Amino acid sequence: MQQKSKRVRLMTELPVLGSGAYGKVVTGLHRGVPCAIKLIKKTDNEVYRKSLEREVEALKSIKDPNVIVMLGSARHPRWQIKLQLCSQLTFEHLISGEVLPASVILDYGRQLTGGLAAIHSAGFMHRDIKPINILVALDGGLRIADFGMARKADEKCQTQDVCTHNYKAPELLLGKIYSYGIDIWAMGQVLLSTIGANIDTRVEYNDLYAAQVMQQDELNAIDDGYPLKTLCKGMLKLEPKERYTARVCYEALRK
Repeated sequence: MQQKSKRVRLMTELPVLGSGAYGKVVTGLHRGVPCAIKLIKKTDNEVYRKSLEREVEALKSIKDPNVIVMLGSARHPRWQIKLQLCSQLTFEHLISGEVLPASVILDYGRQLTGGLAAIHSAGFMHRDIKPINILVALDGGLRIADFGMARKADEKCQTQDVCTHNYKAPELLLGKIYSYGIDIWAMGQVLLSTIGANIDTRVEYNDLYAAQVMQQDELNAIDDGYPLKTLCKGMLKLEPKERYTARVCYEALRK
């Protein structure tokens, strides 16, 4: 018991990469290789405990070069999840500078739709796709991360309190049953953010659906030189059943 306590104390003294209400992420080692360790505070919050279990289940099930790799997990003496170590950059950093070349935009689209296709093929919805949940790996590639909201698509729970504000799909705003389409919509907005054409974060929640309807016309007005124009139009259909699947998007970009 003393050995375990000492190990936990040493882990909490490691360099911190980030922190939140329920814990922090520190750097550490996994079998001698640097990794990120998500250390969770002890909590009686049943909802949060369930989300941790789903996160671990999802990461165990999904294997793809563009999805963050889970190296291991443990529940005692406290919850911890070991993850592939990435840089401290996110997709948000990549789109906040100069205009990106078409070749780079296409490559980002290929990586992200490929990662999302793998998530959906494993039977999971991510439910919180957004730029800050896409990490830049040490090799420069993109990794979809933060699976705390992930859930099996066949589970009955249909809480509307998922996805972040301007990445919420129309069916979430309208209180309808949803599935993989909410991730497709959110990823479409992420890809549009490469040219600043995604729905503005300043749009009030009550005005979001109206902004989504208006965006349908705005998509047609995007310059034909934008390499993901047709793809984004297919990802951002108001009707979920009309949207492209992640696999269709990936295959279109892989050609």
